[in-house]
Formats: sequence, structure tokens, C-alpha cells
Amino acid sequence: MAYLSQATTPQAMQQGRLWLTSLLPYTGQYQRTLGLLDTRIEEAFTHGDTATAVESLVIKGVMSAAGQRNSVRSNAALDRVLVFRDRTDVPNLRQALAYLAALSNRSALAFELLSTHDRFNPPIVLSIAGQCDQAASMFETVKEIHGAPAFLQLFSFYHLAECRFDEGNLISAEPYAEAALQIYNPLDFFARGVYYPKTLFLLGKVSEAKGDAEAAMQYYQQLLDLWKNADDDLPDLLEAKRRFAQLKETTAR
Repeated sequence: MAYLSQATTPQAMQQGRLWLTSLLPYTGQYQRTLGLLDTRIEEAFTHGDTATAVESLVIKGVMSAAGQRNSVRSNAALDRVLVFRDRTDVPNLRQALAYLAALSNRSALAFELLSTHDRFNPPIVLSIAGQCDQAASMFETVKEIHGAPAFLQLFSFYHLAECRFDEGNLISAEPYAEAALQIYNPLDFFARGVYYPKTLFLLGKVSEAKGDAEAAMQYYQQLLDLWKNADDDLPDLLEAKRRFAQLKETTAR
């Protein structure tokens, strides 16, 4: 937090919070991240900057759902922001709300919020809802996916990989996850900070399910190294530690 203590203007303080909010999820420090977002949200509402508050609420919800796996918190953020769903000063707000609704286990609301002109978000929502074949079919028809913003590419590949893994289709899950791991855009605000560690964890589980203990342990170790200062109650962290320890014990026999 040294950067924030040295900030001398409100603009510098805001920029510092944005930078930290993007960086801290890489290291699994979601409690600090959400605290910064809460400050940003309340300050924005206080100063009448509803667009910034709404955008930050969506980000908070996504981080709560994807990073902390806390559906109670993500649904609270979603409910608070839904009243602003028709605002036009927040770009792609309904698509963002659809994504958050899907992550918060509210698939019907997610599909209701999607636009008929939206090319990229429907397959993402379908993947989260477990409709892998339909999602994959839409990916095949939307050949422009590589022209989509980097964060939408990341969401697309990650969630289809997770969907395929959950249904046991490891051959399909692995290349999607590997594609997600390669996507990087320094202008993205938070997507890679949340999903790079999640993709390492997913690739570890895919490798473990394939019987490749060495590769699985390498992915889990990368995550554990990255998250050495993470919140100690993160479900993905606890599961990665458990899986790594079990594999280490098994391979030592």
C-alpha cells in the first residue's frame, strides 16, 4: 500500500487503487482487493459518479464469485447493481451483468440480460451453465473470437475448458485451458489477475485426471508459489494444497 500513502491527489489515489485492484488477485489477496473496491464504490456514489460505482460493483461481484467462490457476496453485488441495468453510460453493462448473473448461479437472469446482437457472451453463459456442446457449437460459428477483446477471449476459453472438464472431456478441456493461459493484454483491468491463477489450477486438475501426476504437481506448485501470500481461506488454494500433498505422497511411494 506504499503507493497509496504517497499519492498526493485524488486522481493519483484512484489510479493507485485501480493498479492494486488489478495486481492483488494474481497473488490471491482478495480481501484487500475487495476492500479497495468498496472504498472506490462508496466514494463514487458519494461524488455522484454512478458509472464508476456500477462498474466497480460488477468487478466486485465477479471477483467474489470467481476468486473467492462466494456466491452470497456476488449475489449481493449483483442485486445492488441490477437497478442500474438500463444505464447507457456504462459500456456493455447488460453483458457484464449477464456474466455476473451466470457466475452467481442465476442462469435464467443471465440469458434474460443478453442482447440478441451479442456474439461473444452467449457461449460464455452457456459454458457456465454447463451446456458445453451448445457453447462449443457457438464458438465454432463465431470465428471472430480472436477479434474480441482479450478479456472476452479469456472468459470464453476458460469457461469452456472448465465446462468440458466438469463433464469429463479432458481431451477438449486441455487445449481450451492452454489457450486461456496464453491470453494477455496489459490494458485489461482485472480479468487476467483473476483467471491466470484459476487456469493454472484447472490445468493441474486436468493433468491429474489424465494420470500425469508430474504435470499436475507442476501446475499446482506454480499456483502455490504465486499465492504464497494469498488469503488462507480461498477454496481453490485449500484444494490445490490438498491435491498437491496427495500427489506428492503418492509419487513418493
